Amino acid sequence: DGSRTLIMWHDLFARNLQYTVVLRAAANFRPLEAFTSYWSPGGFKGTTLITVNGDTVDMESHGPLGTFTQTVKVPEKLSLGTHPVSGDGWHTWYDDPKAKGVQKSGMTYGLDPGGDMSRPVVGLLVPQQFENLGKEKITVRAGTFDTVHYKVAGASDTWVLMPDRILIKMSMKSRGIDYELVEFASGDNSEAR
Repeated sequence: DGSRTLIMWHDLFARNLQYTVVLRAAANFRPLEAFTSYWSPGGFKGTTLITVNGDTVDMESHGPLGTFTQTVKVPEKLSLGTHPVSGDGWHTWYDDPKAKGVQKSGMTYGLDPGGDMSRPVVGLLVPQQFENLGKEKITVRAGTFDTVHYKVAGASDTWVLMPDRILIKMSMKSRGIDYELVEFASGDNSEAR
């Protein structure tokens, strides 16, 4: 059906947090659903099942504090913020990679999986803005890639490999954080050079 599934496991060693996320998107990358499981220094934080149904997001969360549900009205330009960095290239799904210099606005339904065990895992709809800075060839440990460079929320830079919107690099200079892809394999390796 053209949908894609991204399976991510993130060990945020600095904060002793672990995230497991299965994220599924339509052929155009608009999110369809996500399953998440979060662990914090206090133990198991909770799981969620998120389903996007046209103009609503339905979320059910289970954890030590009980079961919580949410239904939120959402726009067409929506992404899911589940926190593993490897999924952040999908936030730009509604951008035309050739539309350099145009500011895009949408919304992100983001989860709060932090270490505070007194708060359940629930979602919040927040504005998302990014700008397409154009095509850029970059080299990371995984190789050299022809990417599209985005400035996200005026604070972070991301380099995304098309057409699968794979995050190759992310830099948040204000926080002194850099992420880069360290390994890449493809069925045809046509994008890796």
